[in-house]
Amino acid sequence: MPTIINSPGNMDDSATGVVVGVLVALLVIALFIIYYGLPAFKNTTENPNSDNVNLNVTLPVDNSAPSAPNNTSAY
Repeated sequence: MPTIINSPGNMDDSATGVVVGVLVALLVIALFIIYYGLPAFKNTTENPNSDNVNLNVTLPVDNSAPSAPNNTSAY
């Protein structure tokens, strides 16, 4: 009868992948916070009472409407 040897392999290699994966995930999260989070936080705290809104709106002129008669003619 043949002898079957079931060797589990090197246990140190399996934990290395998990550690590297966690470190890469933390690096990606830190870069996301630095790139997007800090500028957004700075913009919200820079002018907290900024209620000045300057809107320059020009209304279109309706040239299709008939003009009013001119009643200033001399008799």
